[in-house]
Amino acid sequence: MSNYALCPKCFSEGISGQCTRCGYIAEQPDPSVLRCYTVLHKRYMIGAPIGVGGFGITYAALDLQTRSRKAIKEFYPGGIAQRKGATGSIHIHSGYSQAYSHSLERFTDEARVLHSFAGVRSIVRVDDFFAENNTAYIVMEFLTGKTLKKDFLQTPGMYPFDRAQGIFYQIAEALEHVHRKGLLHRDISPDNIIVDEVGNAKLIDFGAARSFLNQRNLTVVMKKGYAPIEQYSSNGKQGEYTDIYALGCTIYTVLSGQRIPDAPSRIEGNPIVPLQQIRVDIPEGFAKAINKSMEIYPKDRFQHIGEFAAAAKSTSVNAPQQQLKAQVPAVTPPRHDNVCNIRILSGPLKGKGVEFLADKEFIVGRTNASGTIQIPLSYISKQHLHIMYNSAKKRFIVWDGGSTNGTFFLNGKRLIPKCKYAISPGDKLFLSNEECLIEVNAE
Repeated sequence: MSNYALCPKCFSEGISGQCTRCGYIAEQPDPSVLRCYTVLHKRYMIGAPIGVGGFGITYAALDLQTRSRKAIKEFYPGGIAQRKGATGSIHIHSGYSQAYSHSLERFTDEARVLHSFAGVRSIVRVDDFFAENNTAYIVMEFLTGKTLKKDFLQTPGMYPFDRAQGIFYQIAEALEHVHRKGLLHRDISPDNIIVDEVGNAKLIDFGAARSFLNQRNLTVVMKKGYAPIEQYSSNGKQGEYTDIYALGCTIYTVLSGQRIPDAPSRIEGNPIVPLQQIRVDIPEGFAKAINKSMEIYPKDRFQHIGEFAAAAKSTSVNAPQQQLKAQVPAVTPPRHDNVCNIRILSGPLKGKGVEFLADKEFIVGRTNASGTIQIPLSYISKQHLHIMYNSAKKRFIVWDGGSTNGTFFLNGKRLIPKCKYAISPGDKLFLSNEECLIEVNAE
């Protein structure tokens, strides 16, 4: 069968217009990307692009020797280079040859680093790398999952602790291997972790990785909300604690649903809410370990990734529920059968608890009427959020009543007005903004 009858994304046979297996639809060719079915290195057939960044293009590809699916990353800095001719060769703009060569060397360094971790299950595997078309290519395993950022954003309600905990330990294991070689990743974030359906996690994108044994090579690399203070200066001494901060911030973000202030603003007094105040379902030992990993100054953090992982294990995930509840002081009177509860966790009514009957609609808003709780804030609508607890299914049903400023899950996803959502006891929602956080509970 001709190569042109293969789907350029999943490489199944018999494509005609639209692939019946993966849904791929042929598009107009983009002159900046390699043409589908181009063969590189006399072995790899290029398919459709699956990711485009400022310095590279990643393609689906087929290894013609093993007939296995791969991902191939091409070095292509669009601002200083351009593709020329049918061969796909890269032409460098006048005056940028030195910058191009330097960046290409860094790209090749990434390939070498990743190739050295080929046996580590929690790091994306590199099978090959080579130069061609006046650029370079990295051949990697094809990952079927999605970024942790996308997984988090697509998860309604609170991100499951079990899943986040599993991801944490896998990435911590990856960092043990990285640090053992005297390297730092320096760019850990939800964008650079791939997670599949069952929670297997892989650390990707080692473009910023450097040896921490030679501090002179540590350029300024920072991703706001994940980079610690030492990464904001070329003179900042970096170490294992640098990656520890970024990993802690990553796990905190998905579990809390809150954005983390950048490191300089934290020094100026912009605080982080302790994780156990946001998620009472998380074991205290794990929450405290995450909090310590995010300390502003390196000396106050864990110094080695093994210490971090050990501290996070100090309380089991399967701790009895009554033990977990005992860690949080009660803020409401005892509940009775068929009674639910709303806790106000922030804002002018912080600490207030309100009971209401199960299977009855309850309203949170600015109106003071029967069956409602009044929150005296101008940005809260009169009938902002409707809540009902289904005692048979043991789930809350919530819907935004058409509020002006919206209702949000902790991951930032806004509830569609008048659309009903099922959430679990213990879940939290923001009304308008992070200044008004509520939690729903039932027994």
